[in-house]
Amino acid sequence: MHEAIGVSRAVLVASNVYAEDLRATEDALRAHPERFRGVALIRPDVADSELDRLHALGFRAVRINLVLEGALRMEHLPRLAPRLADRGWHLEVQSKPETLDEVADTLLALPVDVAIDHLSLIRPEHGENHPGIAAVLKLLDRGRGWAKLSGPYVGEPGGPRFPRAALLARRFAAAAPERCLWGSNWPHPQAVPMPDDGDLVDWLAEAVPDAIARSRILVDNPARLFGFPRP
Repeated sequence: MHEAIGVSRAVLVASNVYAEDLRATEDALRAHPERFRGVALIRPDVADSELDRLHALGFRAVRINLVLEGALRMEHLPRLAPRLADRGWHLEVQSKPETLDEVADTLLALPVDVAIDHLSLIRPEHGENHPGIAAVLKLLDRGRGWAKLSGPYVGEPGGPRFPRAALLARRFAAAAPERCLWGSNWPHPQAVPMPDDGDLVDWLAEAVPDAIARSRILVDNPARLFGFPRP
């Protein structure tokens, strides 16, 4: 898939299907250490030695899912985040927009950068002034937040253009082009209908028509956040 759409480097996010069993992601990182970085699912009592082992493999972030129940929860973050910061890691958050509004200040108080997945699952019916949108913009404005311009079909089924999601992505990119990311969300879990990955690349071009900003989102920003060598 990467060869088809022209992607040379990528970040692999450990799947909730496997919970905290990271072996599948670890295998991929070992096979392509220069090409891939990883986002881990962990337990809150993970040992420092395990975090160091994961770092050596190429993991650079931990994901917390506030939509699906997992071992890691918000109350664990104040103690975990300094350990992530010591390793130059960040936190990735999947959250519904109403939940993100509730936890934004807690996330801002953490000593790590925070990336919000999939446009915070904002749907067209939420409108343009939903508090969840304001929460993403607040995170971006404070300089510690990142917005993933990914999964437009999650909040706007159908496609392939996803025009309302494109407007939202354009809004985030205009606010902080230096802290936006793109992702395919392949293999598109639970997506109906299944999106075409080429369409998702084209969608980004429509959402962020400025070529310089788009280059930052696709190349410079992920290189900085995940520690890839600069091309």
